[in-house]
Amino acid sequence: MSAQFAIVLPSASTVPAGPGGGDGPAADAASEKIRFSAKSVAAQRKRLGISAADFGKLIGVSGQTVYAWEQGVSRPRKAQLAAFVAIRGVGKTEAKARLEQLGAKSASGRKRKG
Repeated sequence: MSAQFAIVLPSASTVPAGPGGGDGPAADAASEKIRFSAKSVAAQRKRLGISAADFGKLIGVSGQTVYAWEQGVSRPRKAQLAAFVAIRGVGKTEAKARLEQLGAKSASGRKRKG
């Protein structure tokens, strides 16, 4: 049995690039069917050449959540799926640049020991 779900979401042009976007009145207005499969998560992550933890950072979830999606144990919520769809068109170079930006933001708020 295939693990595919049809989910109605806003078009990719209306989805913000950051995590969490797409759950408002505007999201309900412009919609199209988006297919999700567990295999597509693993394929996308492999194509980008990044870990589950890094892939999760790009979408706004944990690495454990990414593994659960890949195994078909769970599926993304509407906002998470919107972020996943927005990442589909991103290449390796842009993904690494976004991760560096996210790393810089999270590292700037931390205090180092020493």
